[in-house]
Amino acid sequence: MVKLFCAIDGRDQGEELSDDAKDLQLFLAKKEKGAGAWLTEKEVKEGVNDTNGLELLDVAGAPLNLVGLSEDDVRFRVTKENVKAKTVPVHVLVVVPPEEKTSSPYAVIAATLFQHTFLNVPSTTASRTQKLKKQLVKKYKCDCGINQNGDSMLLCMVMNVALPSSVVIASHIFRREHDHLKGHFVQIADIDDVSNGLLLFKPIESAFDDLDISFLVDKRDQFTLKMFNSDIKAHLLVDRLTQQQWDELGCGSLPTHWRTSTSPIYAPNAPQFNVLTTFGKLDGKTLRFPSGSTLRPFRRCLYHQAQLARTRAITQGWVPDEYNFDDFSSEGFALEEKMKLLFSSNLSTSGSPS
Repeated sequence: MVKLFCAIDGRDQGEELSDDAKDLQLFLAKKEKGAGAWLTEKEVKEGVNDTNGLELLDVAGAPLNLVGLSEDDVRFRVTKENVKAKTVPVHVLVVVPPEEKTSSPYAVIAATLFQHTFLNVPSTTASRTQKLKKQLVKKYKCDCGINQNGDSMLLCMVMNVALPSSVVIASHIFRREHDHLKGHFVQIADIDDVSNGLLLFKPIESAFDDLDISFLVDKRDQFTLKMFNSDIKAHLLVDRLTQQQWDELGCGSLPTHWRTSTSPIYAPNAPQFNVLTTFGKLDGKTLRFPSGSTLRPFRRCLYHQAQLARTRAITQGWVPDEYNFDDFSSEGFALEEKMKLLFSSNLSTSGSPS
């Protein structure tokens, strides 16, 4: 009686499989005639990338002669040297389906819930951000006095230019609309914590909320703007302004053909701001912080927003599927664990008696 050796592609000996038997593929691991005809345990453990040339075994309990073999073809005397060098021949190769085909349905549901919860959320109204705005102006020293019309001027933390207060928005990094989820995902006590906010020119705030841009943090403590939506690089910032906001900048008095100018055109009520600035010009800019201040935005909140933006960018084809960035979140659970927590919480809530 002969003994056949079976191995699982890319898996260690003794590793359990949770896959349905009908999803597994069995191949006769004979690759050529004569010596070295069979795959070895070492080759299988390293992973078999190509099963072309191997015969698929689709008949259970088939005798050897049905697949053109005799006992002599499979007879092998195992030695200690064979075991140590992992050169024991493999007669039957088991191929497990790709991981994406066997992923837990709960993981798929959780990922879907995650995206539907955080994507495509309308911006918070200005009236609900006043508390945060006052803190940001004070802590980041963004008060720039008044302009020629007596309007309050504030600094945009990205462009580092003074703009009328009405067009500088206090942006919640972890959105106020998700206040009830802050404990699960970013572990902050107050949604209006100054470290959960940025002071941004309205078009930039809009792009941040829409996940067109993010801020990535490096080891040098640089908070750098990353442009995810390549489609808007050539768009002017001012094209996202309302008529009222356009008027706040005093742009109604600009020359008729200002768009075709080859020189900078500055807003009358914000003389440092060039209205020809495009979103592409912002790519790679770093957030401005006051000299000597150690206050910084919550990294974990920025990381959460950046991962959402990355997911959307991959879906839209703006970045390749393999694009990623270093994990600059240093506090709290990993996002994957938080997704599990959210999903389990939803299950327990829906299953509890009313």
